[in-house]
Amino acid sequence: MQRKAIYSKSRNANDVITEGQEWDFHDANTAESLHSLHPYPAKFIPQIPRKAIETWTEPGELVCDPFCGCGTTLLEASLLGRPSVGVDNNAVAVLVSKAKTALYTTSDLEAGRKFASSLESRLASVKPNKELIPDNPNFLYWFGTEVLQRLSAIKSLILEENEPLHTLLLAVFSSIIVRVSYQDSDTRYTRITRVVNPSDVDKAFRTSISETRSRLQEVV
Repeated sequence: MQRKAIYSKSRNANDVITEGQEWDFHDANTAESLHSLHPYPAKFIPQIPRKAIETWTEPGELVCDPFCGCGTTLLEASLLGRPSVGVDNNAVAVLVSKAKTALYTTSDLEAGRKFASSLESRLASVKPNKELIPDNPNFLYWFGTEVLQRLSAIKSLILEENEPLHTLLLAVFSSIIVRVSYQDSDTRYTRITRVVNPSDVDKAFRTSISETRSRLQEVV
């Protein structure tokens, strides 16, 4: 069944369908720019806040999102030349929103390139950082011991970077956590049996960095 946009002030069903066509984004690309940086439950497509911002605000006017989630509205406001303020009580949401809306420069792109190009050789020799592994036995329910060690090693590399690359890489790091755990999916909190090796962690992180660097060029 094809989705139908239903935005309209009319009570007439035909008017609702006709007037709502401009809010029908059925064939739109919803993963453009940094919008697909990190999975997040129930996030809406960027075309909705984009249309709303373009319709009801002018360039330079402040956009406020009191429940900003992963920053979809905030990023769209930035791309459209509107300053924005977002609030959320989820630490992951705050991290991702900061990464999406940071002001990146060509120097940051170059720093990201250097980090990515040296990553494979550094991962071959980097050691686990015990201080970055939570002292909580419950983590062993969700992660293999070697995977936790590998994640700690990767995070130690990220912590050496300066802002805004530091926050961006932490968001990329966060985006792969569920994929290398025993959790079924980002929205299904059930433990499943599967084999995850440190090499799987490396591959997931490198792939996410590559995809993020490609999208980052759209916002610089």
